[in-house]
Amino acid sequence: MKLSTNKNSKIIKLGLWVGITVLLLTVPWMITERYYSYIIALSGIWTILVLSLNIILGYTGQVSICHGSFFGIGAYTSTLLVMKLGWSYWFALPVAAIMSAFVGFLIGIPALRSKGSYFAICTMGFGIIVTIILENWISLTGGSSGIYGIPPPDSIVLFSQKEISFHSPASQYYLILVTTCFLLFFTRRLIDSRTGRAFLAIRRDEVLAESIGVDPMRFKLLAFTIGAFFAGVAGSFYSWLVGVITPAVSSLYVSFEAIVFLVVGGAGTLIGPILGTLLLNVVPEFLQMIPEYRMVIYGVLLFLAIVFMPNGLMGGIRSIFVRLRKFNGV
Repeated sequence: MKLSTNKNSKIIKLGLWVGITVLLLTVPWMITERYYSYIIALSGIWTILVLSLNIILGYTGQVSICHGSFFGIGAYTSTLLVMKLGWSYWFALPVAAIMSAFVGFLIGIPALRSKGSYFAICTMGFGIIVTIILENWISLTGGSSGIYGIPPPDSIVLFSQKEISFHSPASQYYLILVTTCFLLFFTRRLIDSRTGRAFLAIRRDEVLAESIGVDPMRFKLLAFTIGAFFAGVAGSFYSWLVGVITPAVSSLYVSFEAIVFLVVGGAGTLIGPILGTLLLNVVPEFLQMIPEYRMVIYGVLLFLAIVFMPNGLMGGIRSIFVRLRKFNGV
């Protein structure tokens, strides 16, 4: 009976993943209105940002309030390289991500020596500094006016001399989708590795982790750097999708919004960042047809998710499955 149930469970999981894959691949055909296509693509970028924060907050337990800064650094670096130096976007993208990671590494060295609320305050201070620099370095960043007319990524020429252009909403969606899936796969492999186990040990009990040979500073700094790298990728994508960037992309508002998305979706899980982003970013946009109730419904959803699912949507879903298994005697 138990073997049969496990087999059925695997079949259900396989069918679920196949269904999700088909759904994701057919989104551009199901949603043809340009505005909603834009919202879906933007949600993919937010998913990357929240996924990057998940590595820091979800897996090592460090509450970073400067994640919007790495997002902004990635956006401005790739934009300036493309528009002022004439670089190809495909060279500017990795440089922007590496720049965000490098800054994250430098900031992490002193900040991660503090713990708890002190670490959060340190990162918040850094976030404010980055925004002030972007606002006042007018000759480079354009100040509060920002940078406009950011072009989409260059076309990719295949061996058959055919080009893949990224001017259409569908091609932009698939680029973001492929990148998101790759980063999810990388995160899964990372967490399943010895390094990931060290992350989880630090999250559970840093003192105990150190007593069994784990160097907390080393692994927290590694998580912080990887998270900043992912955030740089998200920022670089955001710049060309929106077509304009201002210092607001690095604001504390972006950092706090990413934290809310992660907490509601479920920190420390792979699917949590996706669920949180979809609930809090996509659903309110589709509620615009009833604008007088839009924010009310949004607030109710947020309230219910936090009160009745303190471990996030993913934690709530897991608890439901556990109860169903106990009910079925598995």
